This record gives sequence, C-alpha cells and structure tokens, in this order.
Amino acid sequence: MKNLLRLRYIYIIAVIFAFLDSIFFLISGVIESIHGFMVFFRKLMTGEKILIGVYFMEALDRFLIAFVFMIFSLGIYKLFFVKEHSSVDLPGWLQIENLKELKVLLWETIMVTLVVYTISLVVNTTADKGAVMESLSWNALILPVIILILSVSLYFMRKE
Repeated sequence: MKNLLRLRYIYIIAVIFAFLDSIFFLISGVIESIHGFMVFFRKLMTGEKILIGVYFMEALDRFLIAFVFMIFSLGIYKLFFVKEHSSVDLPGWLQIENLKELKVLLWETIMVTLVVYTISLVVNTTADKGAVMESLSWNALILPVIILILSVSLYFMRKE
C-alpha cells in the first residue's frame, strides 16, 4: 500500500501543467481586455459603429477558463499533497476534503463558464448577422440544453 501511495507524486505533473494553463488563459484574458479597451477608445475618438462588448465577453470567458484550471490545479494539490493542519489558511471555497467536493466545485465553475460562453456566442452571432431572431439558428439551443442537463445532473448528485 505504501508503494501505491508513492505514485501520488505523479500528479504533481497535472498540478504544474494545469497551473501553467491557468496562467496562459489569464494572460490571454488580459490581452483581450486590453484589445477591448483599445477598440473602445478608438470608438470614442472616431465614432465608429463597433460592438465593444464582444471583446470584453471573450476576455471574461478566458478569465473563467483560467479560474477552472486554477481550481483544478489547487484542488488536486490539496487532495494529494496538503496535510490537514496546513489547510487552515485556505479560503472557504477551497476547503476541499474529498474528490466529490472538488468535482462539484469544478462542475459549478464549468457551468458558469458555459453560461458566459453561450452569452458571448449569442452576442457574437447577433453582432455579425444583426440583432434579429433569424440570426440565431437551432444550433444556438445546444449549449443551453447542455447547461440545463448539467444543472439537473448536479442537483441530483448533490441530493445523494
């Protein structure tokens, strides 16, 4: 059994790369935000008809993806490497005691990310094709249905 527990150190690779992914998406979100502000100021100067919300929605989406990767990285690190007495300083939302709690936290975060992504997809579609109902096709219903299924699944998983 002791030999099997030594294999847990392999998961440090997942922790490191998930954290690096988080940093990458954080930087990407900052770059997209800066781009959004540049477009905003260009709109103020020239009066062009530009939808600036698209850039900020994309940035928010990238920040949320960075958050998902950070939660996964910190959660795996806490489950495999942090002793009970050293986790007192962690915030309440990161008081993860088992894999189910990590799964629920990731599930909730991914659902929020999907909601924001769906909103940005609708904003992008209506920005390209005009703000009419015909600009959205039946494909626009796929993500909300997925979010609904995930929400119902999360509800039933929490009931257990």
